[in-house]
Amino acid sequence: MHGKKITIVIALFIATLTVNAQKVYLGINYAQFDIDVDYLNYNVDPGTLNVKIGTYIIDNLSIEFRAGTGIRDDSDTVTTFLGEVIEVNTEIDTYIGLFVRGEFPISDIFIPFVVAGYSNVDATVSNSVDTPDDAISYGAGFEILLSDRISIEAEYM
Repeated sequence: MHGKKITIVIALFIATLTVNAQKVYLGINYAQFDIDVDYLNYNVDPGTLNVKIGTYIIDNLSIEFRAGTGIRDDSDTVTTFLGEVIEVNTEIDTYIGLFVRGEFPISDIFIPFVVAGYSNVDATVSNSVDTPDDAISYGAGFEILLSDRISIEAEYM
């Protein structure tokens, strides 16, 4: 996907569950992708529903696996090189990633974090062109603990 910038914004609720004393957690979230193709003046924001599972290696450092599928397509108009204006639809088919997450607790309930790893996004453009993309991904966010088993997060990646 040359000339294209993909930004993943995960900004809605993520339920986090701690299972046993092994510090394993599960989460579910909605992610909003921002896909820009500058040379075509094309910008779409398809959405995905994702799950994650993580485990703490040591205090405040965990490994996460994330996977998701598209639940909201988006389209934009593009002017072709011949001057024709067409509508192009983009759908995220699958999203997977493996990340390391470092936490920096400020209090018992507010925990900023950074995340870095590898992700793969497979998208379909206008129901015909399959466009897989692999990338090193990184971002930051914060978690607010609502109880010892439930939290919400906001993250920008």
